[in-house]
Amino acid sequence: MLFTVYTGPLIYFYTLSLLKKFEFHRVQLLHAIPFAGMIMFLMLYNSGSGNFVIWQSPLDLYTTILILAGNFTYILFSIIKLQTNPFSVAGWFNNLKKSSHISWIQYILFSFIILWILNLNISAIWMITQKPEWCAYSRSIYTLTAFIFLGSIQFILLLQPAIYSFPGKYKNAPVDDEKKASYRKILNDYMETMKPYTNPDVTLEKVAKDISVNTRTLSQIINESFNNNFNGYINEFRIQESLKQLSDLRNKKTILEILYDSGFNSKSAFYSEFKKYTAVTPQEYRNKCKLEQQTMSN
Repeated sequence: MLFTVYTGPLIYFYTLSLLKKFEFHRVQLLHAIPFAGMIMFLMLYNSGSGNFVIWQSPLDLYTTILILAGNFTYILFSIIKLQTNPFSVAGWFNNLKKSSHISWIQYILFSFIILWILNLNISAIWMITQKPEWCAYSRSIYTLTAFIFLGSIQFILLLQPAIYSFPGKYKNAPVDDEKKASYRKILNDYMETMKPYTNPDVTLEKVAKDISVNTRTLSQIINESFNNNFNGYINEFRIQESLKQLSDLRNKKTILEILYDSGFNSKSAFYSEFKKYTAVTPQEYRNKCKLEQQTMSN
């Protein structure tokens, strides 16, 4: 239980890192104070004690409540940082298939909430019923759930390894700056002229083939040059396309039509990505552009 104290902060930092909002500063070491404080307190409290029964120990009751409350607080902070819009299972599944970091972290947070609820109920059962024969049964349920959670993570990573891609993984296969600049120009020209991002089914392999670049090399160029994975890179172009259409007052298309024209095939995915880049909804952005243009004309 002791090491679960730091589960919440780790989930929170991991969420920030996927959203590219995390830079380590010394002040963040303050998040380790509860962990260090609990180690010192437990060492002093149990220095002369023997074995204890869980429901007869007020210390274990209070520490369990504090740990669960602390972890849940960090999970809530992580959900707030995601700034998610209307959620749908179909949209989430489609985004996960495209190696979306947003869908990935949504799954992580949802799974930890399930584990948190189970842990809370198990602790409550121990404290209230005081039936030792129930402990093995309740812990078995928790362990099985955790095993399914960890197994599903491994399965997802096997199917979609790009979901966990970061620039550091290419340190053993560097591309020199001259080639990188050349590939980057070819890629930029291709994106501007062919607009492959408008195809919702575009893949890394398809783009690599079109510009005659090795798939791994293209992935490396995108990771190192744009600090993004392929799907995030493509979505940036899609968002820019949607911004251009939304800011054009002569464009009478609905937001749904614009999101499909931009290459998205899910309303929830579009709203999530749009708000991540602009901090407003598509309708709010359109209204803002309309108001600004009316003010300039007056």
